[in-house]
Amino acid sequence: MQSRARALIALAVVGLSGCGGGSTASTPLAQVPAQLALSQILQRGYTEPTTVSGSAQVNGTTRPVIGTATLTQSPAKLTTFNGQPAFVVTSTTTGSALIGGQPLPIASTTQSYYTLGFAPLGTTTADGATCAASNAGAYPATVSAGQSGAVASYTCTGINGAPAGSASISFSAAPGSNAASVLFTLNQQLLDPLGVPVGNLQVRYAMDTNGNVTVVYQLQVLVLGGIPVTLGFSVQSSG
Repeated sequence: MQSRARALIALAVVGLSGCGGGSTASTPLAQVPAQLALSQILQRGYTEPTTVSGSAQVNGTTRPVIGTATLTQSPAKLTTFNGQPAFVVTSTTTGSALIGGQPLPIASTTQSYYTLGFAPLGTTTADGATCAASNAGAYPATVSAGQSGAVASYTCTGINGAPAGSASISFSAAPGSNAASVLFTLNQQLLDPLGVPVGNLQVRYAMDTNGNVTVVYQLQVLVLGGIPVTLGFSVQSSG
């Protein structure tokens, strides 16, 4: 019965495609040069004011978080990473928030390393661990809304050289504000040596078919003052 229904549906679709006005060609999805756009924003850096919202776990109770912060990414600088020439980019988040009406400073700094062609090599975490890829990762050359995939996998070591878990970076793309743009999100997941998630960073960019790119949103799962928090940073200039 199901196969017959599928056959009838297929015949109906064929019949519509052969009739005048039965169907119209869909608009092709925008192909955005993600690799080019990311290399450009890594080279120039940015400083963006944001509004902050989220939640915190305090003594087993979920409390709302509100505040303001500034996201800063330095322009890429030449350095070395694991003995090879590389670019380093420093990302900082500074601001203040209220957790259930109580003030709490926001402060986080990480460094990310790239090949001279801006393929991801590794990163340092807020607690001093270094995560490195055995082979450089790769951003997609082009991307359309609906696509997703892996970018890089890292092995992490602590400041004392002990195993500190692993990290992975993936990407996803969603429709942008118009037919020539997409929202491109990089998602970095940090796991402890037992494979338990201990941190997450998501950065969302608006990209268009000309390679123009801006950061519009960031989500961080981290610990501030001993309190686990999930914070969303909405860039004010992105509207």
